[in-house]
Amino acid sequence: MSRCIGFLLIGLLASAQQGYHIRVKVKYFPDSVCLLAYHYGNQKYAKDTVEVQNKTLCEFKGKKPLEPGVYLVVMPPKNTYFEFLVTEKEQHFSLETDSTDFIRHMKVKGSKENQIFYDYVRFVTPKRQRLHALQQQLQGKTGEDSVKIMEQIQKINEEIKNYHAQLKKKYPNAFWTKILALMEEPEVPKDLSPEAAYYYYRAHYFDNIDFSDRRLLRTPVFHSRVMNYITQWTPMVADSIIKAVDYILSLAEADSEVFKYWLVNLLNHFAKSKVMGMDAVYAHIVLNYYAKGKAPWVDSTQLVRMVDKATRLQFCLIGKTAQNIYLPDSTGKYYALYDVVDTSRYTILYIWDPDCGHCKRETPKLLKLYEKYKDKGISVYAVYGGAETEKWKKYIRTHKLPWINVHDPKHESYYRYFYDVVATPTIYLIDNQRKIVAKRLDVEQLDKYIAHLLKQKQK
Repeated sequence: MSRCIGFLLIGLLASAQQGYHIRVKVKYFPDSVCLLAYHYGNQKYAKDTVEVQNKTLCEFKGKKPLEPGVYLVVMPPKNTYFEFLVTEKEQHFSLETDSTDFIRHMKVKGSKENQIFYDYVRFVTPKRQRLHALQQQLQGKTGEDSVKIMEQIQKINEEIKNYHAQLKKKYPNAFWTKILALMEEPEVPKDLSPEAAYYYYRAHYFDNIDFSDRRLLRTPVFHSRVMNYITQWTPMVADSIIKAVDYILSLAEADSEVFKYWLVNLLNHFAKSKVMGMDAVYAHIVLNYYAKGKAPWVDSTQLVRMVDKATRLQFCLIGKTAQNIYLPDSTGKYYALYDVVDTSRYTILYIWDPDCGHCKRETPKLLKLYEKYKDKGISVYAVYGGAETEKWKKYIRTHKLPWINVHDPKHESYYRYFYDVVATPTIYLIDNQRKIVAKRLDVEQLDKYIAHLLKQKQK
């Protein structure tokens, strides 16, 4: 009988520890409710809202365990907050502090991970405050005064660095140790040239980042650390960016959730990019990952649209050979785009509609640009795809548009497909080798770009 009771007690204890239960005691909560939130990528999300008991206590409880990561206790109405760690093993613990200084007064019970975290924060915070003060003092200082301040800064940095090293040695598997490693910059050898230092830094950028640890997704630093590699340490050229994306995704394959996160976020980043030529990166991701079955979470209808879009983009990327168009003007005479391209230094492909409000603003600007550059070998091939031919002809006559004006009322040239026309006006710049050199600029941007190209030609 006693043996059965023993098993029963063990079962009750085990079930009591399921899910999560985090007690938070703060000396005077400013409101009657408190929020539990968490980091995910570069965003914060609310997980739960509870009532504050006796103005000092709130308890977050749930039957299902929390996803490990960095969480926040958020206090309305000003939404002040402090952070703490949640791991797979530690989901039942308490935090006690004072709203006058969350860090200094923090007491942790039942969580070794959070004790490590707050010991670190208490050590580093005053040192970083001192560093900031010294850097302020350094401004305007020269000679011996600046040397003394720099020595103090170096000493504090060494103390922080040594603390990091001790922490990694003492707690190599702690979650906070993983987060610290995520924030560490590669240490570049001092004897390298600036160019060699740059390539060394890039080559070792991800050395300390564990892409197999999905907990890092729920920290405030993983997203920015990886995106910094793309935006700050990779040349803004499509081929270089594509190599960087492939490298990041190869590292992310170490964990399915990490891979999904970075595949989706990189796709969205380049789908929204305003940088000319970055649509090549979007097309690469779709055709080499989504179209090859590496994103099974996407439904078939959406996938078809994405692949169709990426396939169309392949015809009109920067550096690609422009597709020829053969269309009639207002008199019925046919003109080929290539005929204009081959006899011009640069050709502006202007896809427009006289009823389009934006076109009405841009077309007069384009006329001024044409007059400015026509003697320098700049031509315009303007395409109208609507059916209101008389209105189009009248606009050309009224505004005296001197370039080649063609139309495609029967949609027989497929120019919308080959040049990914989703709105008007759409502008491309094509050189005399039939290569697309610029796209989707407004006329003012186009003016500056042509001036730059002509200046480079002169040099």
